[in-house]
Amino acid sequence: MLTRGMRVAPRLQVNRWLSTTAKATQFKVEMLGGKDAGIALFTMDRPDARNALGRQFMAEFRQALDQVRFDPKVRVVILRSVVPKVFCAGADLKERLGMSQPEVEEIK
Repeated sequence: MLTRGMRVAPRLQVNRWLSTTAKATQFKVEMLGGKDAGIALFTMDRPDARNALGRQFMAEFRQALDQVRFDPKVRVVILRSVVPKVFCAGADLKERLGMSQPEVEEIK
């Protein structure tokens, strides 16, 4: 159980898998090591849109899932936000306004 203000793991060995796209990465994957081996840490980082689920965000999320889906070393995935006071705003409605119905269906 996690408690606010409590420092759960002061020293973590982390292997990072980062997207190398030209755009800023909105989603990061970290593989924890040492005694925390087997934990994949998914981090949402899109503060300007309160982690809204847009095209790039969903593409990076799917890429992250593909990285760990069949990895026998991964036992658990933790999904977190680094945007203060925000987990996820849901669909990016501003982006969806300019999409056709097939485009909307594609990112569901």
